[in-house]
Amino acid sequence: MASVSTGEETTLYIPVEGSRDVIAVQIGPQHATDPGDVVECLQAEVAPLALWLDFVKAYLAAGQPDRAEHLLREGTSAETEAHFAAKPEAERAAAERVQLLCAAAAFQTALAARQSERGARNEGFARAAGLLGQARALDHREQLPQLGGAQLALAKGDEKAAKISYETAMRQTFNGRLNVAPLMGLGTLAFNQGRYEQALSQFRKALRQHPGAPAAVRVAIAAAAFRLGKLEVARKAFKRALALDPACVPALTGLAVLAQHGPPSRQKMTEALQLLCHAYDLAPHSAVVLNMLAHHCLLRGDYNKVTSLATAAVQSAEAGPVKATAETLLGRAAHARNDLKQAFIHYRQAMSLDKRQAVAHYGMAQLSLLQGTVEVTNAVSLLEAALAAAPAWPDALKVL
Repeated sequence: MASVSTGEETTLYIPVEGSRDVIAVQIGPQHATDPGDVVECLQAEVAPLALWLDFVKAYLAAGQPDRAEHLLREGTSAETEAHFAAKPEAERAAAERVQLLCAAAAFQTALAARQSERGARNEGFARAAGLLGQARALDHREQLPQLGGAQLALAKGDEKAAKISYETAMRQTFNGRLNVAPLMGLGTLAFNQGRYEQALSQFRKALRQHPGAPAAVRVAIAAAAFRLGKLEVARKAFKRALALDPACVPALTGLAVLAQHGPPSRQKMTEALQLLCHAYDLAPHSAVVLNMLAHHCLLRGDYNKVTSLATAAVQSAEAGPVKATAETLLGRAAHARNDLKQAFIHYRQAMSLDKRQAVAHYGMAQLSLLQGTVEVTNAVSLLEAALAAAPAWPDALKVL
């Protein structure tokens, strides 16, 4: 059941039942391995469900979500469920069945969240809820279905239900072991609601409970500390995350933000750019990295590169605020080139994606003022919206 990964290529090994032989299967962009053949092989060799999940992960890492979905669909089918329920080691298999059902639910949740048509979204969410219900029925003590329920609630925009799910998960275990995921979920909820002290407290509590936690916990601590103005705490946490995982892209981007903090200087710009270039090498399709590089190019007046990078960010982004930032950058580049029609389109799109995009509101206010006195009322309204998103913003206050 071992696997070997080389970049985006992964080789997985299926043990041949009743022998020491294995079947090697390569998954990656250069290997169009038919998921139907993989399923047939997994079923023939009575492979454990944990290996099914490894194949799902490999297909996703290779950018082949349709094939991952095929594995998830077959792995959670009634036929497969009945087969593993009848095995002598059914109790151990139950834990793997819960994991596969929750993975399928997470996939359906993410798929539904990207649907623009309400009916398709609701159908996807209903499928996810059904899979989570099956997982809960297998083991009511297992916290993974509650974590999946929180993810589903957040995708629906129901933070209250997500909080209840995280709090319920706090009283459960993951495969019989303690897990800090519910604490991290509650901390993330608090962070997204602007309650940074509470978020920091939850993240620190998670680290105390699990000192060997992955780099993501340190990144969360750093992000909350940064929002609270505790810059040295943030810097140390980002650096620790990078020490734990040299390929931690969020830590690199966080350090790049810190490098640019305070009065601008060539040295700061150079340090930030080096960090961002390293992050780009590791994650060339990361919308956050692309946005930060686009912003750097905006400061240098390289508007063609801003457009190229921000367009790529729009295509890669899944989260609304991240995509809104990219649209704002496209608007600013068009605005700087005096292409006011395009600037208007991008600012409006940014505002529709995220009402808290202060810069987009400010840009639209400037465009309204350029239209003459008829648009002054609209400009004032937009400036007030910018101030609501970023109180005491000097540029907006000056215009008002």
